[in-house]
Amino acid sequence: MNWLALNLVFVLIYGALAVLYLVTTVCNWIFVDCRDWNVEEGKNWWEDIKFALLVAFPVLNFGILVTTIYYWYVPRTNP
Repeated sequence: MNWLALNLVFVLIYGALAVLYLVTTVCNWIFVDCRDWNVEEGKNWWEDIKFALLVAFPVLNFGILVTTIYYWYVPRTNP
């Protein structure tokens, strides 16, 4: 398996989540309360997205770290 490619995939996912998090945050700054966009009462889905991202950031960061360490520091054997 190409670990460099896997590392790149992790970085791309991480970047996409960072952009999504920034968009939701800026939306709340500009429109004050994006929750009003949700039709159903009692569901704060913007905050749910932010919470999910806050959980995903450390997990993906750990994945990037482990993948990078494995790719660079584990010795390769050529068959």
